[in-house]
Amino acid sequence: MSLLTVARRAHDWNRQRKWELFSERCLQDDDQTVLDVGFAAAALSDGYENTLEQAITDLSRVTGLSLDPIPEINPYPGMTMIQYSGGIFPFGNDEFDVCWSNAVLEHVGTDEKKIEFLSEIHRVAKSSFVTTPNRWFPIELHSRIPVLHYLPKPMFDRIARQVGKGWVTGSYMDLIGERRLKQLLAAAEIADYEIHKNKAGPFTIDFVVIF
Repeated sequence: MSLLTVARRAHDWNRQRKWELFSERCLQDDDQTVLDVGFAAAALSDGYENTLEQAITDLSRVTGLSLDPIPEINPYPGMTMIQYSGGIFPFGNDEFDVCWSNAVLEHVGTDEKKIEFLSEIHRVAKSSFVTTPNRWFPIELHSRIPVLHYLPKPMFDRIARQVGKGWVTGSYMDLIGERRLKQLLAAAEIADYEIHKNKAGPFTIDFVVIF
């Protein structure tokens, strides 16, 4: 079995595990309003984008916030899609019952932007479910290259380009470990939270933060 096949199966299994946790802990009523922060309006064709939109039945209660241009034809009928340019969310305090943000935090940019991102999620939703890959998991889940992401950033970028994975270089991602994640949450003034560690054997694949 190839490494790519193993990575894909692990991704599918872990995605289902996260959705089950979200459903159990956050989706308490059928009329709850849900905000998907980082919704991929320009979704990829491989089925790995927009877990929530593929799983939830009533999309009329879902709002997707995206950096992508909103398509003319809505791929998820009934759902509200909003484009924004980053920074402050275009919503009021506690406007949503629950926020889902799956594997977005690592793409936000600097620590200052990550702190603002977490603060805004906390501001606009009564409860939140945020996931991000573990910096120290042996396989980098975007490129599916093992251990390369342990190297200093310039070396990672150079080798990634050499093996045809240049799209993961530059500012595309900034992976986070548990210690740094807790520092970001503290800086965002989020004190009441739980961190769930999704594991594969002894390794933590990613973190789920519920607050």
